[in-house]
Amino acid sequence: MMASESPTAPRCTRDGGAYVLEMRVKAPLSLCAGRLGELTVSPGRYLYVGSAYGPGGLSARVSRHLRRHGRRHHWHIDHLTAAVGVSAVWIVPGGSECQLFSQLSAAPSARVPFAGFGSSDCRRCQAHLLAVGPELEVTCGAPLAILAPDRIPETK
Repeated sequence: MMASESPTAPRCTRDGGAYVLEMRVKAPLSLCAGRLGELTVSPGRYLYVGSAYGPGGLSARVSRHLRRHGRRHHWHIDHLTAAVGVSAVWIVPGGSECQLFSQLSAAPSARVPFAGFGSSDCRRCQAHLLAVGPELEVTCGAPLAILAPDRIPETK
């Protein structure tokens, strides 16, 4: 998705569900990711899967991830998105982050770069962050255009 508003982009729902964030790292990046410690992120394309079943649902969670500054780093992914931003988002209302991770990690180019990244509360997945090749097409969920965080369209 492009970094501009698209009139055909689906609306982000306040209902709960799962989502996929895409980040592109252009140069080696050193991050301190909470209990995981100091990590060196290699250049490449990364997909993070998460869920949003709390207040505000997908709309609130996606908006939070798109704000690069002025937010507390609560999750591992906050450290990465603050450094490189988010280049694309897919939402799956009612979806499961673990099912999405399983589907995406089955791709030949997918690998887990850091065990436990984004999955400290998950006993099923090795991580919720994947390094993937440029050829991997995300076919789950509805793509959203990347907008300024205060301009994420919501459904009522």
